[in-house]
Formats: sequence, structure tokens, C-alpha cells
Amino acid sequence: MQVKHILHLIREVWPERHRARYPVGRRPNFKLLADYILITLGTSERTSEPIAIRFRDVRFEAVEQPDGSLIMDVLVWVGGTMVRTRSRGLFRQDSPKAERQKRWVRVPKFAGKVLSELVANHVPDPERNPDDLLFTTERGRPRDASALGELLRMFRREFEPELLAIGVDAEHLTFRSLRKAVAAAVSDAAGIEVARDLLGHSDISITEGHYAKRPELIVEVAAVALDEVFAGIDT
Repeated sequence: MQVKHILHLIREVWPERHRARYPVGRRPNFKLLADYILITLGTSERTSEPIAIRFRDVRFEAVEQPDGSLIMDVLVWVGGTMVRTRSRGLFRQDSPKAERQKRWVRVPKFAGKVLSELVANHVPDPERNPDDLLFTTERGRPRDASALGELLRMFRREFEPELLAIGVDAEHLTFRSLRKAVAAAVSDAAGIEVARDLLGHSDISITEGHYAKRPELIVEVAAVALDEVFAGIDT
């Protein structure tokens, strides 16, 4: 998947095109969509999980390099999902798809930059954002996965010819397909076991059957593999 080009269309081309076509009025949240794609690629979370990340779910860890210097790794806790019901409306559920899928994920640098920015800009608001979520609306309230899905569909409709030109079927560009791309990339570069752990699967056969092929080259860390596979997408 041509992720770098897709992000270029979202960040650079779409804003210019929209301003030229609609000089006034409300604009799509281009940055939100680009950030959400980067988080999805970096964590392999399901669509409703990144919007459930809280301030306390992000951890920074200093890692010493062979030359003695320190770099800051970013880890995120995958332990919640956003749910909407008739009785309660939109709320954070304190577990992902299954309890056993809760996990810490060391994210690649491109996702770490997004999370670091969200943490730095976070302003606590117990009334409107009692769960201390990082992804909030302009009014400081939790975000809905359906709104993010509509934002992605809006982009697909606007850029269907451009996507087709780079070999991407617009209908197949979904957050789920991004998750599949991550699974395949990690499986190829770091092994099926690492892909299983990253996706939170209980069994390797699930990862193999739905997302990945058996790899030949084994690497240890999913974050490193993703930084290599998706090099340059955050620029």
C-alpha cells in the first residue's frame, strides 16, 4: 500500500483543493485523519481503540544506545475501546475486543511523534472528558469511530482517481486494510509471533489465516520493523 503518497494527498493536496473549491465554511479535519492513520499503522489497533487512548496510557522510556546516547521510546497501553449504546451514548469501555488482548505496544517513531504531540497538547477537562482521552473533538469531547470512518470515506470519494493511479482501490482503503498492511509487514520482517502479539491475537493461526504469510526473516522488535517498512511516511 502506497501509504506515503496517501498521506501526501491528505496533508498537502486535499487542503489546497478544498480551499480552492470552498473558500469559506467548515473544513474536514485533515490532520486528524493523517494522525489516525499513523497511529493505526504504529499500533495495529482496531478502529475504535486509538480514540480510547488516555493520557496515562502513553509512557516514555529512555533507551541507551551502543554509543552511550539516550533515545526516547514511546509505549502505549492497548486496554480500551470506544462504544456507543442507546442507553449510555458514547463511552470508553475498559477493554479491547477481548480481555486477553490488553497489552503494551512499543510504537515506531512515526507513531511516537503523533502520541508525543497529543500528550504535549493535552489539557485535562474532567467535565467534558472524564476519561482523559487524547483524541477529542474541538469541543473537548470523546471522538466517535463512525465520524472517523466518514472522514476516510470523504477522502476516498475525493481522491478515487488518484488512488487508482497508484494501485489503490478506494473502496478497499479502510482502517481494517491498514491493520492488515501492518500485520503483513511485521510478519514478513519480524516473524508471525511478533505480528500475533502486536495485533493481540490469541493464536498464530488467526494471524496467518487473516492477515499474514509465513516469514523467512526473523527480527525481534515490531516497532523497528515498522519504522523500516514505513520509512519516511511522517515527513
